[in-house]
Amino acid sequence: MRRQWGSAMRAAEQAGCMVSASRAGQPEAGPWSCSGVILSRSPGLVLCHGGIFVPFLRAGSEVLTAAGAVFLPGDSCRDDLRLHVQWAPTAAGPGGGAERGRPGLCTPQCASLEPGPPAPSRGRPLQPRLPAELLLLLSCPAFWAHFARLFGDEAAEQWRFSSAARDDEVSEDEEADQLRALGWFALLGVRLGQEEVEEERGPAMAVSPLGAVPKGAPLLVCGSPFGAFCPDIFLNTLSCGVLSNVAGPLLLTDARCLPGTEGGGVFTARPAGALVALVVAPLCWKAGEWVGFTLLCAAAPLFRAARDALHRLPHSTAALAALLPPEVNGTPVMLQTTCAVHSGSSGGPLFSNHSGNLLGIITSNTRDNNTGATYPHLNFSIPITVLQPALQQYSQTQDLGGLRELDRAAEPVRVVWRLQRPLAEAPRSKL
Repeated sequence: MRRQWGSAMRAAEQAGCMVSASRAGQPEAGPWSCSGVILSRSPGLVLCHGGIFVPFLRAGSEVLTAAGAVFLPGDSCRDDLRLHVQWAPTAAGPGGGAERGRPGLCTPQCASLEPGPPAPSRGRPLQPRLPAELLLLLSCPAFWAHFARLFGDEAAEQWRFSSAARDDEVSEDEEADQLRALGWFALLGVRLGQEEVEEERGPAMAVSPLGAVPKGAPLLVCGSPFGAFCPDIFLNTLSCGVLSNVAGPLLLTDARCLPGTEGGGVFTARPAGALVALVVAPLCWKAGEWVGFTLLCAAAPLFRAARDALHRLPHSTAALAALLPPEVNGTPVMLQTTCAVHSGSSGGPLFSNHSGNLLGIITSNTRDNNTGATYPHLNFSIPITVLQPALQQYSQTQDLGGLRELDRAAEPVRVVWRLQRPLAEAPRSKL
């Protein structure tokens, strides 16, 4: 498995985390928990599943299915909500055989699992539970549209998308709450102490565009079975599968997932570690029979919806849009030309001699580091198509967030932009 996935596996584990929610002063009432994806470590920004917030909604779960409900601000939840995030600088080690949990979207019933003897510590120790705040509850309209078309008629009454089988002790209200929150996610701000701020930020994440991953392509799911229960064992458990089927942003995979992995990231090998989707429902039931597929929501349309929501909120929150990972696909990120480019030309425009259209911004010519010779007729420019979305966003909103996102390009893009591969290891001294 490691031979096939390589850096993608490390990226998945670096991005995984566990989120828990509880009521202030009532530890016996929680925690509700799920998996999440770390979008930024400093400042801390996490995306997780929205189902754990249903018990805290001021207006009840019905607000999630209200007409036109696309996002809800953080103050939509009650003041007694307490959130914590736990992640590991490196993988906490693979989970062993998973005992079957109690029903529910990692509700407090998960704590009724009987813990076994303590597992030996593997790798670096886990971070302490970091306090967090809810910034935004978010749905993906495109996901809901396809879900309603596929599972919204009378014939779909036999389908259930909860963490519980039909004979488990789950009330109709609880099951209805899980269904309403199925395609909802939450954006969290993580409050870091000084030690956490000084921690390495980890690799920048990229999002695979919708439709870029073909049916049958291998996928890697990173989630925490049973959520807050025993993270020493279950945090960032990896599961392999393939992209089984696609219906717009609604994806299926045969990767094995368990309750608590809702909100976990789904990654692809190419580009290495690119985020494809997030887990929506790890267990699906048809006429009381478990279906061995996990329901996913594609990441690209979800992040587009997140950017739109953040720009419609107050400015302090809208600035967070710059921290959301960019989409990376096979489109060109560098142009090579034979135009004569000399020192001082960087930043100048590159035009087409046929149409007069702006093609790119000149960045460099070529230099031989061994001889010191510069070759002006072999040079490179950044395509204007890479800069256009950020420039358009700035012209409309005066927000520099889109330009800052270019600093967070994925590793394959950074390799092209710096025109050299990173060293495999630090050079050794000749002394």
